[in-house]
Amino acid sequence: MRLQSDVDSQNPEDAALPVFVEKGSRSVPPAFDLEEPRHSDAFAKRLQHDEPMTWIFAGDSNFCSTPQSSETFPRLVADWTKSEFGRLADIFVNGTYANARLKHVRHRMQIRFTRFEPDVVTLVCGFADCDRGVEKCDEFEQSLIGIIKDIQQIGAMPVVCTPPCPEADEDTDEHIDQLIFVEAIRGCVAEHSGILVDHWKYWENQSNTESLWDRDHQHPTAAGILQMHKLFLHEMGIVRRLTDPETVRKSTAETVRITE
Repeated sequence: MRLQSDVDSQNPEDAALPVFVEKGSRSVPPAFDLEEPRHSDAFAKRLQHDEPMTWIFAGDSNFCSTPQSSETFPRLVADWTKSEFGRLADIFVNGTYANARLKHVRHRMQIRFTRFEPDVVTLVCGFADCDRGVEKCDEFEQSLIGIIKDIQQIGAMPVVCTPPCPEADEDTDEHIDQLIFVEAIRGCVAEHSGILVDHWKYWENQSNTESLWDRDHQHPTAAGILQMHKLFLHEMGIVRRLTDPETVRKSTAETVRITE
């Protein structure tokens, strides 16, 4: 199954957050609703509608793909959503690229909003901005907040993923700088509303992540990508919904089948 590629076009004009979005011949609730106490609940309501959804993945491909295969985290989410959740008409756009910096990512995302009218926008954060030094953290935060608000403004659900925690000496300057940026990500999502998929925290709490990283510890392995995929489904509330007797179709929280 291929993810749709995209081509940049002109920047869209700002639009007010819609109460309902016209899709096809009927109105459906937006995937994001600021009035919902739990943001995943608004997303769950959108999933109840059969009207096709559009999912955009943006950010750093270094932390959602493995060079050893064509498998990517966005592709696993797309395959599972179609095969296990039955949303065969949903569109998935993988707009991630290596060493993405948020200022440039924001510009590219605004362009894609015009073409794809997404329901869900997932931002995969990496360390390209962190490599410029912690003095750039304020600029990073402003770009992230801008991205979250841009997504909300079109009625889409913002989903922000922290990068997975690398296996490194916790006392090194590099690791400390990375943690400062990760804390900034957490704070921005908590303050400005969205769904946080905290891969860093999950991997940090694992007893052994050696099998999740490649030899150079630059990219996740296929096993690492699968772990990211499972955590994404859990944090989005998709797996929990499928364990409800009224909504379960094929899968359970313990079994996730990945189709080729």
